[in-house]
Amino acid sequence: EVKEVATHVVEEIEEVLEEEVAEPVKPREEGEHSQKLSALALAVLVFYKVSGGPFGCEPTVKAAGPFFAIMGFIVFPLLWCIPEALVTAELGSAYPEPSGAIAWVEEAFGPRAGLLSGYFHWVSGATDNAIYPSLFLEYMSEYIGVRDNLLRFVFSGAISIVLAYVNFQGLEIVGNLSILICIISMSPFVLLCIWGLPKL
Repeated sequence: EVKEVATHVVEEIEEVLEEEVAEPVKPREEGEHSQKLSALALAVLVFYKVSGGPFGCEPTVKAAGPFFAIMGFIVFPLLWCIPEALVTAELGSAYPEPSGAIAWVEEAFGPRAGLLSGYFHWVSGATDNAIYPSLFLEYMSEYIGVRDNLLRFVFSGAISIVLAYVNFQGLEIVGNLSILICIISMSPFVLLCIWGLPKL
């Protein structure tokens, strides 16, 4: 069954590569860009795109202990995230397009590669976003005792549909809602950190 799915995906990609692709979108003229996101909303969106928040990092603390886990979380951004941010800043300045990395791939390898890059980004985002409702439900099940698989499926599906609908409403509402979700999701960790400080 896995082999059939893989064959089907390869066939679809080959069909896409054979189709005629329109000319690449040219960068917009200076002054055409309209700011829709505040700096805070952009920072929150980047944070969730990169890490998705602190949820799911408990096994790291359990496996390595709190000291090495915290050191890893401090050192890793210096080794990986800062170079990545510098590359993004340089290419984002050279190609000021809302499509971001897709425009960079298109410029380097042509429109077909840009199309595939956009498709794979979309698949990656859709798959990644489907994880968070399940993870949220996993946390909540400890308190509300949701064990029925059908109920879990319906609940996760409903959250995914609502979030997809919000995404279709535009970038501005997504940015504002992301700030609200960030405050709600991070507040338990902030409160627990404050509560645990005297016990260090």
